[in-house]
Amino acid sequence: YHFETKSQEPIIIDAGANIGLSTLYFSKQYTNASIHAFEPDEKVVAVLQKNMLYNQCANVTIHQQAVWKENTTLSFDKRGSEGSHISSHGNSMVQAIDFANFLETFHHIDFLKMDIEGAEWEVVPHICNQLHKIQNFFLEYHGKNSDTDKLHTLLQIVEKAGFKVY
Repeated sequence: YHFETKSQEPIIIDAGANIGLSTLYFSKQYTNASIHAFEPDEKVVAVLQKNMLYNQCANVTIHQQAVWKENTTLSFDKRGSEGSHISSHGNSMVQAIDFANFLETFHHIDFLKMDIEGAEWEVVPHICNQLHKIQNFFLEYHGKNSDTDKLHTLLQIVEKAGFKVY
């Protein structure tokens, strides 16, 4: 997750923060950064909050929301650990935020990490008009072998926005 920036106060967004290991890294590595950590699972958020408090990460704002393509409530398969995800057969409901609207509030974003357990297929096309303001983008794709066309489409979107794919 290391990146170079000329910003004195980088903007970092951690979509799918989980318990905050990446958020903690960003907070300690980029001490003047403003960090937004998104995690919808309340049990995981409780651990995320404890980790940020214990490690004195005052530059982190925690959002107990799923990033999505609209402001809504979504069915969520809550596992209280890794792998929780939006699901039509979920065992709970979570609040979701229109991620494009959130990104619109920034002129420049130094780093966007997105690990949203399969929702990237819905979210990345929705935010494509905001990708130009992101300097560094880390996207973890979650799909099935039968979803090769979805991966191809996502790669086209991020390449069109000027990112190199690795």
